[in-house]
Amino acid sequence: MTAAHFQNYHSPENHNLRLQVLVRKFNVKLNKAKGKYSEIIEREDRGEKLCFADEAQCGNLYLTIQDLTRTIEALDTLQLPVEN
Repeated sequence: MTAAHFQNYHSPENHNLRLQVLVRKFNVKLNKAKGKYSEIIEREDRGEKLCFADEAQCGNLYLTIQDLTRTIEALDTLQLPVEN
């Protein structure tokens, strides 16, 4: 890797772009988990008796949503200021 390429790779703009890609990927996972969680909760709200597997999945999804939310927030704090 040349010095110019190395410097460009580690520039704040490129760093922030790589972070944005990661945040988008985690947002996709977060939206899927929220959708599945909402679906299970909606079934329960309609009065359907949930089986043990659904209750376990609901708890797992809740923890996954919390974890993904914290990860996205942590990635947001890693944004570097861009000099103009």
